[in-house]
Amino acid sequence: MSENKSANVLVWLDQGPYSFINLAIAKSLSEFGVYNFFGIVATRQDVSFFKEQKIIQFNEILYYPDCYINKSFFDIDYLKIFEKEFDLNLWLDVYGERFFHKHRTNFHNFSQSEILVIVENSIRFFLELLNRINPKLIIMQTAGENIANTLLYKIAKKLKIKTLMINPTHIHNRIVVSNNLINEEISNEFQKIILSLNEKLQNYGPDYIKNQSLVETVKVQHTFNFDNSSIAQKISHYIHRISNDPEHIYQNTGKTKLKMIKSKFASKIETKKEKHF
Repeated sequence: MSENKSANVLVWLDQGPYSFINLAIAKSLSEFGVYNFFGIVATRQDVSFFKEQKIIQFNEILYYPDCYINKSFFDIDYLKIFEKEFDLNLWLDVYGERFFHKHRTNFHNFSQSEILVIVENSIRFFLELLNRINPKLIIMQTAGENIANTLLYKIAKKLKIKTLMINPTHIHNRIVVSNNLINEEISNEFQKIILSLNEKLQNYGPDYIKNQSLVETVKVQHTFNFDNSSIAQKISHYIHRISNDPEHIYQNTGKTKLKMIKSKFASKIETKKEKHF
């Protein structure tokens, strides 16, 4: 990457911690040369932050949900052509989207038509963007987190665009940067180690596991647990939620303030039952 001083880099700034991890990676990459960064944001509340932050300069920030919000039409023939051209089975990818399953949400059961509207418009959005900016690299979290990054990953692979994903290893302070969904970098390295050794592999016993455990990581994560927030913070949070309508992304389809309140109480009751069990 450092040889190409004007390479375009697409950064998937999905909701949650992924967006900030990928922003940090883009920042580190920017120190190796001059790159044109383009960002895809998945929630409206993050748009202003990424436009105003001074960590790196984005040439463009795109709000992904705009491609499907208020859309109601899909072209089944277009989807069939796309499937054939990209060697995909879109319905298998749809089953990987948690929010399309009725057991994942209490707010809305998606119809086949609603799903295909989202899928087709997402495909058109990603194809237009990739063809327009022609990125040399895409930085994203592991594909499969949602239908959007699954489609982006598979389209990019077909177009032979280098895609790097940040995967956890469940070892403290260790990650794997991979360009595939099976982390074959780990198994390939392990095979090299086996082939290069003339003696039995080291026994990774309790001391090694203790030093590499996730205890410290979990402690840090636990400090961000909403249940540990003060009463004042919780009241402020819920007042904000009740006074603002849910963002019109597909994950919020069917949500109303009343349904959200009912769902929260039901979730609390179920949690207590599980703890008792």
